[in-house]
Amino acid sequence: MVSTEIPAVQRLYDRWVELAPALCENIDLVDAWTKESTDLIVSTFSDLEAKKILDIGCGAGDPTLSLTTLVGEKGEIVGLDFVSQFIEELEKRASNRNIKNLSGKLGNSLDLPFKNESFDAACCRFGMQYLANDLKIRQLQEAYRVLKKGGEIVVVDWGEEAHGEIKNVYLDVLTKYTETTNVDKASTDFNLITAFDFARLLESVGFSDIQWDYAKIHWRWQGTPVTFWNFIRSMSPQMDAIFANIPEQIANQIHEEIHRNVAKYYDSYFVSIPAKNIVVKGVK
Repeated sequence: MVSTEIPAVQRLYDRWVELAPALCENIDLVDAWTKESTDLIVSTFSDLEAKKILDIGCGAGDPTLSLTTLVGEKGEIVGLDFVSQFIEELEKRASNRNIKNLSGKLGNSLDLPFKNESFDAACCRFGMQYLANDLKIRQLQEAYRVLKKGGEIVVVDWGEEAHGEIKNVYLDVLTKYTETTNVDKASTDFNLITAFDFARLLESVGFSDIQWDYAKIHWRWQGTPVTFWNFIRSMSPQMDAIFANIPEQIANQIHEEIHRNVAKYYDSYFVSIPAKNIVVKGVK
């Protein structure tokens, strides 16, 4: 369920519909990969016992599932996403864990299907980094609308200057071997900004008591360097365009060099790559 009036949003929707089956199939690996970012959401909130939280762009269930530890049995968690398969996966996982106070809602984060002042808190993990600033503002305005007075919002995202060592692992290799001048932009849909600029966006829509920072985290992939790189490629369909015109011999050299780089972070069980996230919090 997504408005088609905004081409950039429609493209984003089409991409996640395409990626959803693979993500849901590998959801335990993906949750482990993003666990430290999820933990940032949980640890940044204040006491939310018995409160109602909205997870905007919940995907297949994290941090939605983890937020149940904050609200207890008397609280409520609602996960919203515009991809129906993610909502179905979220509700299935909640049912399997016998979580009674969690529900999924199909909808568009730019036009939230909730009444004003419906929630005590809201969060968004990796859901705004794909949007241009005007759409980030629109999403934040909607979050502001559905929060109660005094309600908190926490946003965790990739951010400009927050790539960490992933840049050295594969982006620099692709730059060296291809004619693509900005591999980072060409291989992702990101529209990244600094933590400070993100804080200014929150302020512009009315949030106060704003806190912002960069947090050191690790991307932890339970698998080999080869499966890690295969995962990264599968999550970036634009990679196909980058490799389309590269001779097979050169492509193999790229893969081998990236595998060697990833192996530096591999302990025979996990690939663990240091990085940073931006963390921004505001109060209505």
